[in-house]
Amino acid sequence: ECLEEQNTGVLWNDNGALCISEDEMKLILKPTLDCIVHKIESILSKHEFTNIVLTGGFAKCKFLKESITSRFPAVNLVMPKEFSNGVLQGATLSLMPNIQPKLVIKSPFSIGVGVMTPFDVEVHPAEKKIVKDGKTWCADAWDTLIK
Repeated sequence: ECLEEQNTGVLWNDNGALCISEDEMKLILKPTLDCIVHKIESILSKHEFTNIVLTGGFAKCKFLKESITSRFPAVNLVMPKEFSNGVLQGATLSLMPNIQPKLVIKSPFSIGVGVMTPFDVEVHPAEKKIVKDGKTWCADAWDTLIK
């Protein structure tokens, strides 16, 4: 419970913890949120997307979600189940090429996973062909989740 107000939207509770009002927090975050929205506008002016994937700890910020959804109502916000450590996991997995499946961003235009699938000579490059237990597979075939 916040008790003492200093007439600034900033309060102190009886344990000495700082409490910041929602309005004050919006003011603090406004430059950052404006920058993110501007960057998204810049990307959407050149490319058409229907989804935006939010990952990392800041993804749980309700002001970020509100800023994006109010400015881009036609775009669907996608938040993976474990969004807060998605950036860390992606960076780690990208350094470990032997892990299957691996979550990767193939390009700025799609998100998917590398999967092992039956090898098709007309579709898959020869360098991805492997034989395992008598079956021919394509290692690390791209399976698009979001385009």
